[in-house]
Amino acid sequence: MPAVTDLLDDSGKFIFISQKIGLVHLALSSCVPAKMLRLFLLYAAANRRSPDYPTAKWTSYYNASGSNLKLDCFRGRFVPRGSYSGQGGSLTMRRLIVSNLKSRDGFVSGPKGELDWFVHPGFVKATEYGDYARSVIRRVDAILLGRLTYEEFVSYWPTAKDNDPVITERMNNLPKFVFSKTLEKVSWGDWGTARLVKDDAAKTVSKMKQEQGRDMVIYGSATLVSALMKAGLVDEIQLTVHPIVLGKGRPEFKDLNERYPLKLIDVKSFESGAVNLVYQPLAQAKR
Repeated sequence: MPAVTDLLDDSGKFIFISQKIGLVHLALSSCVPAKMLRLFLLYAAANRRSPDYPTAKWTSYYNASGSNLKLDCFRGRFVPRGSYSGQGGSLTMRRLIVSNLKSRDGFVSGPKGELDWFVHPGFVKATEYGDYARSVIRRVDAILLGRLTYEEFVSYWPTAKDNDPVITERMNNLPKFVFSKTLEKVSWGDWGTARLVKDDAAKTVSKMKQEQGRDMVIYGSATLVSALMKAGLVDEIQLTVHPIVLGKGRPEFKDLNERYPLKLIDVKSFESGAVNLVYQPLAQAKR
C-alpha cells in the first residue's frame, strides 16, 4: 500500500492517510457527509495506537476490494476506481460507465429525440438528480457520445448559461469522443473539446480503457452503448427511471439479440419519484 493513499479527488481536495506520522489529514470537500467525517475520525482514534497504522481497518478494506478506492459523495460510500496493481502499483484500467435517464417503459427519448419529459429549466439546480449528475461527471475524465446525442448536446452545452455551473464547466471542458461514420467533423463552440472517432468503437474504447486515467462515461447514445455491451466493455450501467410512460420512443438498448445478465449493486430513490438503479454486467451474454 502506498505511504499516502488518495481517497477523494473529485474536486481537487484530498483526504490523506499518512503512515509516517499516524494522523488523518482532512482537506474537506463540501460534499463529504457529516457521517463520513465522523467515521474517518473514529477510525483514526481506533487505529492511532496501532504499530502498523493505518493498516487496521482502512488497509483491510483497501486490500479486500482489490481496487483503489474513491469516495462517492452522492452515495456516501467508497467505490472502486479502476484496478490496482499491488504494492506501490498504479491504476491500470479505466472503467466505462453508462449514465442515462429513461421512462418507465424503457425509452431514453421520444421518437424524434424529445427530452422535454425530464429536461426543463432548473432540473439539475438544487435537486437530487443534480446531485447525482454532479457526482458522475466529477468522477470521469472523458465523455463518449454517439452522433444523435452529440448533436443534441452540442446545440445546448457550449452556450449554456442557466444550468448547474459544475456540470456546465465539466461538460464543456472534458474531452468528448464522438463516434460516427457519417459526420465529417465535430466542434464544441469556442471550447474545441470534441474529437471525431471514425474507427471501430469497440477497438477504440478497448484501447482507451488500457490507458491510465479516471473513469469514462457515456450519456444517451443507445447505438454506441449497445455496440460496447456486445463487446463486453461496459463496466457499470446507471439508469435513472422517471415516473412517466412515453408510449413510444428510442429504447435504451437496440440490436441486442442475446441476454445480458446484470447485478444490481445500488438503488436510490428521489423525492420526485425517480429511482436511480446501478448495475454491473455479469461475465458474458447468454444466448
